[in-house]
Amino acid sequence: MAPDPRPVEVSHRRVLALAIPMTLAHLTTPLVGFVDLAVIGQLGEARLIGAVTIGAVLFDFVFWPFAFLRMGTAGLTAQALGAGDSESQRIILVRALLLGLVCAFALLLLSVSLREGGLWLTGGSPDVQEATRAYFSIRVWSAPFVFANYTLLGWLIGMGRTGLGLITQIILNISNAAGAALLTLHFHLGVEGLALAAVLSEIVGTMACAYFVVRLVDRRHALNWKAVLEPSSLVALMAINGDIMLRSLLLLGGFLFFTRQGAAQGDVTVAANGLLMNLFLIGAYTLDGFATAAEQLCGQALGARNLAAFRAATTLTRYWSLGYGVLLAVVFYLAGPAVIAAMTGNEEVRLAAESVLPFAALAPFAGALAFQLDGVFIGATWTAAMRNMMVLSFVLYIATFALIGGWLGNAGLWLSLLVFLGARGISLLFAYRREFARSFHTLV
Repeated sequence: MAPDPRPVEVSHRRVLALAIPMTLAHLTTPLVGFVDLAVIGQLGEARLIGAVTIGAVLFDFVFWPFAFLRMGTAGLTAQALGAGDSESQRIILVRALLLGLVCAFALLLLSVSLREGGLWLTGGSPDVQEATRAYFSIRVWSAPFVFANYTLLGWLIGMGRTGLGLITQIILNISNAAGAALLTLHFHLGVEGLALAAVLSEIVGTMACAYFVVRLVDRRHALNWKAVLEPSSLVALMAINGDIMLRSLLLLGGFLFFTRQGAAQGDVTVAANGLLMNLFLIGAYTLDGFATAAEQLCGQALGARNLAAFRAATTLTRYWSLGYGVLLAVVFYLAGPAVIAAMTGNEEVRLAAESVLPFAALAPFAGALAFQLDGVFIGATWTAAMRNMMVLSFVLYIATFALIGGWLGNAGLWLSLLVFLGARGISLLFAYRREFARSFHTLV
């Protein structure tokens, strides 16, 4: 079928229609982290709280680099939608699913090495590491379903069907939360119960996502497998995905560095930072709703070669992201003490968390511009520039901690994280003008 470029609607209403469902969907992810910590906290052992905190970071490090399966699929699908090319929409989906299966197989083969390397990097006491090892060894088997879910969700986002994405993520995360409570508290399976709940919920979520995708995909014509496996397209896809993967590895490396430096200050500090990091993740995941809107609208506008729509999408999503970042900072600062007290009964952990709460509350605002521009760059597949700005920001982050971390302790660690988040946004803003001119030079 010949491509048929379609008009691109960009308005406050359209931005919110895309962002709100994914904001709610992303919100369920850190809330499950809260549930996991609250469930394991009922057992009254600091080592188990530390194990769940470190285990979550390890799986962010192991799984999230492969989020290119979601990001790349969303950007390319949105561009195909803007161009009116239904055949490309289907080819992008199948190609990404195949790539996800290959990645999952490779990850499972390397799982033991990844587990031991991750434990060495994060540190922690022997008791914390033992519990983390048990958690990791079960949860890693969710990899094929995690990667399939990334791809299917990315395709729905690229098609502008974020409402369906919300439904699938609610199903996944409610299944996870319910399973965690049941297996840990009722069946007394400890951290192993949390890990098993994660595996089962990924299976349920993938099945729900696949149901919606099958109903939407254009199946009027036989799939062109030659186009799916076309070498130059595969090379281009791997280049895009490689850039996104390196960007994600450095982002997660920054959080892993944060966790390790906290662990080096003791079990109380790593537990306190784990509670606050879940607070920050609420901000990060919900801000990703506006990044998702930017992905879809900017990708669709680029596919349709609509310069005005691209500019409008960038401007509107930036205003909403920054405004929401300010709101989150205020709410987190005011509500933080009550939330911390609700999450832990350990007085030492509570006091340690409250001492650095002002920095944690600022983190969503510090990262708001970076999250929004990530969406723009992913939708437009300006992935090399996004990768380069991440490298620069990561270097500034490590240098900042080297200068102030030794004498400011955990406060210095949080300040360094704020520098990292802010530098990403500012550097991407400088790169935006060059990439925009390159992509739309024939229309400017």
